[in-house]
Amino acid sequence: MVDQGIDPAKDLKRLGVENISQIHASLTDSVTLDCDPRIDLRRIKRVLDKMGWSGWLVVL
Repeated sequence: MVDQGIDPAKDLKRLGVENISQIHASLTDSVTLDCDPRIDLRRIKRVLDKMGWSGWLVVL
C-alpha cells in the first residue's frame, strides 16, 4: 500500500469495520514495520480502536 502512496489508516477508515476480517501487514524491503518511517503503527492502532475493530492483526 505505502509503495503505491496509499495511507493505510485512511484506507482502513474508507473500508469500514464491517468490511475488514483480517489485517496482514508486511513489507518487501528489509526494514521492519516498527522502524519504517512511512508507516505509523500507533496511528493505525488508534484508527482500528476508534472503529471498534477486533480480529487478527498479522505483522511480519
